[in-house]
Amino acid sequence: MGNLGALEVDFTADQLARLNKVSAIDLGYPHDLLASDHIRTVTAGDLKIETRR
Repeated sequence: MGNLGALEVDFTADQLARLNKVSAIDLGYPHDLLASDHIRTVTAGDLKIETRR
């Protein structure tokens, strides 16, 4: 039961920002590829192909 008392800890905004920064996970491939501007443009349907004249 003593461990449940730890749930009542209040962190400052700076402490939370620091914890978020050091615990961030680099998702890597394929997330980085799928989040790239080119892939987002292609999959969102905003790709415009000009025809040759």
